Amino acid sequence: MDTKPGSALDEFLDNMFALLEWIEPQANGDRQRIQVVVASYFLRFALGTDWHDKYVRLSDTPDPWLLNATDKWYLANRPDEVARRSVFSYRIVRLANAFFTLIKRGTSASAFELLRRRLQTAPDVQPTFVEIEVASFLVRNGAEVRVIEESGIRGQDFDFLAISDGMEVSVEVTSLRHRPLTVQTISNKFKEKRSQVPDGRPAVLYMGIPAEWMVDSATAYSVFTEAATRFMRGSHRYNAFTLLWEAEVLSGTRPATRLTTQSCYHNNPRHRLSGGTVFDMQSEAADRGMADSLLEFLEAVRAKRAATKPK
Repeated sequence: MDTKPGSALDEFLDNMFALLEWIEPQANGDRQRIQVVVASYFLRFALGTDWHDKYVRLSDTPDPWLLNATDKWYLANRPDEVARRSVFSYRIVRLANAFFTLIKRGTSASAFELLRRRLQTAPDVQPTFVEIEVASFLVRNGAEVRVIEESGIRGQDFDFLAISDGMEVSVEVTSLRHRPLTVQTISNKFKEKRSQVPDGRPAVLYMGIPAEWMVDSATAYSVFTEAATRFMRGSHRYNAFTLLWEAEVLSGTRPATRLTTQSCYHNNPRHRLSGGTVFDMQSEAADRGMADSLLEFLEAVRAKRAATKPK
């Protein structure tokens, strides 16, 4: 990413630095507040004013998943959950960081535009949000990601083609919501996704699941294990399944969200993955985060410019 004065990004960076100078004194050391303001501005830049006003600006008619709700809405609808409004803030920061990572790590303009368009036109932002975080994770950890346009053609209608360690891997991302946690629910989803990827190369499936399913993690893992075992007996097309869910944690006194993953692997897939791919989640790998930090990037560039500025 070219950050030199006079580059295509220079005007955008100058605006971001001006934004930091404005918000930092007001935030009084509240780093999360600074991240939210930066993320909000970045998403307006990346996704447009209309999308920003509908999904990021606080509203009395919020998006049902992002919950960009005002205090008035919470008091009228969920008076016991006003403190959870910070969950929305963390989601906005994660989304901005994911989009930023795709740009920073050199994702092609066509791939970025396809993901941007998917989010702009999605009737439900949550599944596309998961797709973008998965794409961010892949590129941050060394893979090249090509976004596949929807075709409706069996065996060619998957989300990404990822290239890692010289190996091409089909990647499908899906989400399960508003359904009971049962073996049948998971089995049906596996069967639905079976024919979406081609059978000529390795394939992996990322599945976003409701956080409430993981409250009783022992039961949840038992259900997923049984469903995956049944599916893998009859199909060798997928090498791995990775579950993704939002774990709610405390950041100080505030509720925060953290994306958590758990993978399982086919012992006898049709095409084996090499051990060096980003999909090998069985081995310990340092710093396998989901995204780069937009705020940390801006702070680093600002510090570098200040250090090289003529005195």
